[in-house]
Amino acid sequence: MMEFVNRGLELTHNNGLRVHSVTADGNTANVRTFDLFGVNERVEIGPSAFEDIINDFPYPCDPEIIVGALNDVVHMMKLWRNLLAQCSEIEWEEGKIRWKFIVYLYELQKKKIVAANKIDRHHIDFEKNKMKVKYVVQVFSASCADAIDFCREDLHLPQF
Repeated sequence: MMEFVNRGLELTHNNGLRVHSVTADGNTANVRTFDLFGVNERVEIGPSAFEDIINDFPYPCDPEIIVGALNDVVHMMKLWRNLLAQCSEIEWEEGKIRWKFIVYLYELQKKKIVAANKIDRHHIDFEKNKMKVKYVVQVFSASCADAIDFCREDLHLPQF
């Protein structure tokens, strides 16, 4: 993959064009390619975390020119949603994220109340709509998280 990107950058450079950035999804080959270019977005959380991030690399044909390396955030969110739905749970240092709470929230809202969010059947059965950004963003929205917290902490609903 790196050879493919290098060749593309070389061809654009030789034809008088300038590439300002390369955008990729979270595919393993793309992550590896960014690694080979020296991009490093995996840093320890701490005071200097942002200073340690390297999200650009020298243009192979002209090292004086810098090319940005970007992950497509929307695509990455879709991957996270798909992973969460498939694995049911993602654990990280802040705790666990569970798909079942989103499903419970949908089921609760379908029967009783709407908790100021937009979760509906399209968010749960997303296969036919898996490319629609709004469904992904709404699943990970603050209003969805707040509604789940409200059901757990204020309403003391056992499923949450």
